[in-house]
Amino acid sequence: MNADSVFFFKLLTAAILLATPLLLAALGELVVEKSGVLNLGVEGMMLIGALFGYIAAYNLQTITCLEELIPGFCQKEERVFTFGDYLIALLAAATAGALLAAVFGLLTQGLRANHVAVGLGLSILGAGLSNSLGSNFFGVNYTSVQVADHPEVFGQDALVWFSLCAVPAIWYVLQRTRLGLVIRAVGENHNSAYALGYRVARIRFYCILFGGAMAGLAGAFIVLVHVDWKEGVTVGKGWLALALILFGTWRPLRVLCGAYIFGLLWASELRLDNLFPAWQLEWKTLLTAAPYLFTIIVLVLISRNPRMIRQNAPASLGKPFNPPS
Repeated sequence: MNADSVFFFKLLTAAILLATPLLLAALGELVVEKSGVLNLGVEGMMLIGALFGYIAAYNLQTITCLEELIPGFCQKEERVFTFGDYLIALLAAATAGALLAAVFGLLTQGLRANHVAVGLGLSILGAGLSNSLGSNFFGVNYTSVQVADHPEVFGQDALVWFSLCAVPAIWYVLQRTRLGLVIRAVGENHNSAYALGYRVARIRFYCILFGGAMAGLAGAFIVLVHVDWKEGVTVGKGWLALALILFGTWRPLRVLCGAYIFGLLWASELRLDNLFPAWQLEWKTLLTAAPYLFTIIVLVLISRNPRMIRQNAPASLGKPFNPPS
């Protein structure tokens, strides 16, 4: 394999890893929006998932030595981080994200609060809780803790394969199953769905929990695979996931393509920066901002075609549902 082939292989591998958390969060929110709910709290749920996934992984890797109480109880403070431990950490992250999403569900579906206001509050709550708990948990400075290498399947992280399998699975459920038909019916016209006997609030609540769990997994992937835990570790990926749904016009395959385009831009930034370290600061800044500039340009172009949005967006998206008494 020549140098160019190695470069492009590493670039593609990095793009896939960088795109995975974005894809996971966007797929979860896509299901939520298909049910007619607009949850802007993806960033907060990702941060909470990242924190609890990291805490679980750290505690599974580190054994508390009780030698002072029981002499010879343990010989070392660390053990091998297994695939089972990895799954437990992901489960903790998904549960944390789902619990925070449940707060959003109770407020919007139970108390019928405004989706946008509660979603923004959820992002602020998630950021505040993650920063507070993350910096004070048992006095551990998480920026200096290194989690063991993540388990891989065929050269890629297991969660990468899960995200890829989730794309056709979500498409199939939404388009080819009765469950998907019900979710889309609730999202298109909640009043008609309610008249047909469907429990709109309950269906939407379950979709919200699914979206929260996926956002939690996305946050955990960042801290278990990419970087250690630190303040604001998601660096706005939750907001990009929301933009990605509009970019993909609520279609899973397009969301996948959009996520990998973003991943490729991020990977190019890292690789080109290493290849050309003497580049001027202005060029490096432009590379760093490229994914976000691309997002703005795409959203502007899509917004100029409202017909495309009307054709694909759920008709009841973000609209309050008040069942007749």
